[in-house]
Amino acid sequence: MALTFRYRFVDFGTVFSAGDGIRAVDQGSASPNTLFTNELVVDVGGTCVDGDETLAVIDHHFAREAQFPAASAAVLHKAKYIRRRFADTHGVLWLVTHKQPDFDAFCSMYLARWILEDPAAAVEWEPFGLHPDGWLDSEEQSKINWFVPDLHSVPFEQRWPLLMAAYASIVDNGKHFPCPRNKALHSVLYAALQRGRDYLSETSGAKELFDEIRGAIRDRKRNPIFDSVLQESREFAPELEMLDREVEAYHRDLRRARRSIVYLQRSLEPFPAFFDKLKHLPLLDDGNAIRPEHLLADEARMPTDAIYVRDPECLLFKEWARLDLENSMLGRGFEFTAVAYSSGRPAGKTNHTDYFFAIDPERANGRHLYRVWARLQAKEVASLRQNEAAQPEKAARRNFEGRAGNLGKYFADPWFDGQNYLCTIVATPNQGTTIASAGSDGGLNDDAVVELVRSEVEHSVYQTTAGAESASVIVCDLSATRNDTDVGPYPYDIGQLQQIPAPAERRFRFARIPLRDDVPVSLAGRNGLSEQIGETLWQVLYPDLKGAKPHDFAQRNLVVAPRFVGVWGDRGIAIAHKPKPQTTGTTAELQQDDNGTERDFIKIVGLARAIDQLIADGEGLARENHSAPHGEDDDPTTGQAEEIAARGEVLARTVAQIKHNLTLPHSDLLRRFYDATGIDELLSTLRDLNQNAAEYLRRRKMDEQASKTRESTETVAEVQTKLEYLEVFIVGVYALEMLDTTTKYLEGSDKVKGILVITGGLGFLIVTAAMLVPWNRVRKEKSFSARKPLVVLLCALLAWVGAILWGIHFGFKDKITP
Repeated sequence: MALTFRYRFVDFGTVFSAGDGIRAVDQGSASPNTLFTNELVVDVGGTCVDGDETLAVIDHHFAREAQFPAASAAVLHKAKYIRRRFADTHGVLWLVTHKQPDFDAFCSMYLARWILEDPAAAVEWEPFGLHPDGWLDSEEQSKINWFVPDLHSVPFEQRWPLLMAAYASIVDNGKHFPCPRNKALHSVLYAALQRGRDYLSETSGAKELFDEIRGAIRDRKRNPIFDSVLQESREFAPELEMLDREVEAYHRDLRRARRSIVYLQRSLEPFPAFFDKLKHLPLLDDGNAIRPEHLLADEARMPTDAIYVRDPECLLFKEWARLDLENSMLGRGFEFTAVAYSSGRPAGKTNHTDYFFAIDPERANGRHLYRVWARLQAKEVASLRQNEAAQPEKAARRNFEGRAGNLGKYFADPWFDGQNYLCTIVATPNQGTTIASAGSDGGLNDDAVVELVRSEVEHSVYQTTAGAESASVIVCDLSATRNDTDVGPYPYDIGQLQQIPAPAERRFRFARIPLRDDVPVSLAGRNGLSEQIGETLWQVLYPDLKGAKPHDFAQRNLVVAPRFVGVWGDRGIAIAHKPKPQTTGTTAELQQDDNGTERDFIKIVGLARAIDQLIADGEGLARENHSAPHGEDDDPTTGQAEEIAARGEVLARTVAQIKHNLTLPHSDLLRRFYDATGIDELLSTLRDLNQNAAEYLRRRKMDEQASKTRESTETVAEVQTKLEYLEVFIVGVYALEMLDTTTKYLEGSDKVKGILVITGGLGFLIVTAAMLVPWNRVRKEKSFSARKPLVVLLCALLAWVGAILWGIHFGFKDKITP
């Protein structure tokens, strides 16, 4: 009796258990996790038969050596097992795969049905490189290359199953292939589903589509890797017309979408193992913060291409985006999609948008969005609690009771956590979210709900402190003028960039945030991650510009080094750096982790501030320098000039050190900022100040030297003058003594001798004074006290003359009288 085939679809991550007997034709929805003897599972189940196991499961979504690249390829490898396992099956046979089936799921079911339904179906594939135990070489034949199959040795009538399986392997692994996307087989399948073909019913399995594909490959010699296999198909002409329109729609969506790289958590243990630990633990602690256990901080993260879009025109946007190797930064397709439909939740009071955040479940490989759900739900609870009166008492939704704890009413309509899809999807509450109102940007740049998700999946490249939901960026605004003070440093949540204020006036900003050590900064320039980090840092410098950046941002303002990514602008520098392994967390050590950038930045801004102060202090000196120096010893400007000169020398040494540091490797970021901010113009001012101070001091020293020389000369002249006066007196005394002695030996009257002595001494005195002229050495500006010797001389002369007159009148007269 011919077999009757039925199809059913189970959740991702389903673990099957054996059931007794068979599944009846009318029991497709009963006990979905139970597998009966008349059921074959493909592309789901987490295991693959390797002998005569009770459960007939052929899956490839788990790690092992020589794993099959796709379920379709595995079916051909296991063809003999399938034929043998179900040889005695009669009546109904159920083919089982996952919900939301992709091309590989449908294709693997079709190939399995062909093996069981057609007695002429080939099951001996080992001679063509298909080892039954895995993707292995056999003794006689090397293993087949499923991504570039060489079918020259395969009989023509047997090529079509291999080509279908090869195509499924290429698509499932995100490999590039030449066939245009709008003509590709998987696109036709998705278009058929979108148009309403009933391929998800229990009786279909998309058999009509794969029959058409089989005929085109076999009869018209088409190759799905290169050709539009169904181009001439009348049956699927509507789908091809639809896809022709979808191409432009997809490219329009792509132009307005936002592309990025996200870092997604990856669980090394099976999803049920880690989820079972969390589903009975309340999400929030007594302080309404997320419990650390739900943050899964110890899990590794993997870089993944992501795309954000609002209201995509392309009906196949998600499917095409996941396989868009050309436009994704990592070249593996946009495996993470964030899609928002503006009117998807019309019952929402705050926000009508329906949000879908998802990872391609086929290629998730342990990656999940559980932490995204935890942060969204925590924010939802906080928002609902603000409207406490509007929240009636309700029980938590089923399977959310444990995580709700005593907050059941806030989990009555929670964010969907995708637990039946291995947490690869997070979706909006049925009644819409109350977290914030919706944005309108096509790339979801202005949406607060999406910003929360972005802070989790994009900002996860930054290090967080223990128990923190997101990282903090340290911001410090340094004053470049003498009258303003520094602001900060202050930490801001990197997930709330819109709350960071713009730099204070006349201040330069320095911001830093540590990167996770596993972020591949060395590859950032090739995969776009550096520009993404740079865009975030740019928003820290320019939060008031709302994401606007220069057109040549990546070439001019972005700098990538082995251990950091930085941006510069006229407002300052922001840097994301990897801490060194020996870092313990102190500020001094953290400043060294950025190759000295922060230290030298502080020096540059401090230099500008010091020069500003020096300019102010040197204004009086500049005015003084243009006038003649006074020369007083206690001039206060002299000390000021000396201080300015000393400070200028210190600043000059600082400048030399800074410029030396700018020549060192990996100093490009600081060098660009230095060149753009015109610091060298300040240095010319510094040189002028130093020259003014030096010129002033030089003049002061010359004036002091000249003053000392004058004082010395005047002192010598004064002493010489006094000596000459003394000479005059001495000559006068010696003259009197000599004349007196001489006249004693002369004959004559005493009167004549007296007159001779007195007049002769006076004459000698006058002649000596006339010859020496001591009074000519006294400067006119000298005071009267400096002319005392001349006064004494004059007094002596007057006394002498008086003595002569007195002697003539009295003394000599007495001697003359008889």
